[in-house]
Amino acid sequence: VASNGLLVGTDALANSRKRYRWSSKYPIATYLVSFAASNYSTWTQNFVHAGGTMPVQFFIWPEYNNTSNRTGWERSVQMLGTFGSKFGPYPFIDEKYGIYQFTFGGGMEHQTMTGQSGFSESLTAHELAHQWWGDMVTCRNWQDIWLNEGFATYSEALWLENKPGSTGLAALKSAMQNRRPSSTSGTVYCYNALDVNTIFDTDNSYRKGSWVLHQLRHVVGDQKFFDILLEYRRRNEYKAADTDDFRMVAEELYGAPLDWFFDQWVMKPGAPNYTVGTQNLTVNGRRYLQVVINQTQAAMYPTFRMPLDFDTVAGPTQRHILWNHARQQHYLLPVSSFPTSTSLDPDQWVLTGSKGSASFVAGPAKIIDVNPRPGAARTATDRVKIGFHTPVVATSEPEAGLIVRSAA
Repeated sequence: VASNGLLVGTDALANSRKRYRWSSKYPIATYLVSFAASNYSTWTQNFVHAGGTMPVQFFIWPEYNNTSNRTGWERSVQMLGTFGSKFGPYPFIDEKYGIYQFTFGGGMEHQTMTGQSGFSESLTAHELAHQWWGDMVTCRNWQDIWLNEGFATYSEALWLENKPGSTGLAALKSAMQNRRPSSTSGTVYCYNALDVNTIFDTDNSYRKGSWVLHQLRHVVGDQKFFDILLEYRRRNEYKAADTDDFRMVAEELYGAPLDWFFDQWVMKPGAPNYTVGTQNLTVNGRRYLQVVINQTQAAMYPTFRMPLDFDTVAGPTQRHILWNHARQQHYLLPVSSFPTSTSLDPDQWVLTGSKGSASFVAGPAKIIDVNPRPGAARTATDRVKIGFHTPVVATSEPEAGLIVRSAA
């Protein structure tokens, strides 16, 4: 018999029966209580941690008990350390982690004893990550199921990014492309919590939910992102939480509002489509790249606000961060040489429906020079010289004591 917690004893009963007594001292969400009885073959590995060792127990049917399957499940021992370094120590460290084989498709993250039908690396990582996100911190309502499933799905990618021998960012990028939703038209927040297929929708709760975390990481930066996870854990461990609980922690550690981020990516449907146009420009001997970014997704979807990485290649690659928040937005980038190529979001941090090129369309004039410079120490002056990247015409305003002429 495989169950939650630790086996504290077995009793021989009449008629060749046996009673197994399992005990758990940690708080547990009722849907995570489980036991399974079968003709299991069992073995145990030890997870070594700062406070000692913890058993990792496996229950497998004899006909599946081979080296390949055992190796697949035993990856969970290494994963315990990797996830612990990102999420904090395994939350049931005084008991165990275990995997038992069952007949259902996929897996189920019963507390300290996961049921799995398969042996794949991603399935094992997903179900183990649930011990933090889903078991230790459980979503308060089915509407917030992405806090369980999106977190566990992103943890699959984190494992591939951080496991021994990983290529790091390249592995993360590949992992997230393999977890792109087939459609972005739905919402991560589950408005119809009466339908089980909607609750456990692969595109929305799992994959798009994982992209919420991936994009949040890009917005706030790596250090703050993992600090947010640790603080979210600290405030809600062995309790239930909802999207607002997570958002408030994220805002506090980021140091700025993030309602715009959660509103567009969790509460509303869709994803942005981008097109980019560029044009070279020289003003007073200085080189600039003019950039226009268009969001072309359907009007029914939000206009998304995101920081977009934009690389210009002219010999060495130069990275620019362009905060984009309009259906059409113009940028003026100083460059030492005109680029031979450009790339929008080259590391694919943003969940996009499509990206493409567009003809350059001129935008409003942008200031490239001011004299005297703002903040410079100076005596009183009756003149300010302002240089724009393109010719402008302004009417005079004598009541302000200034005369503005056509200038370039």
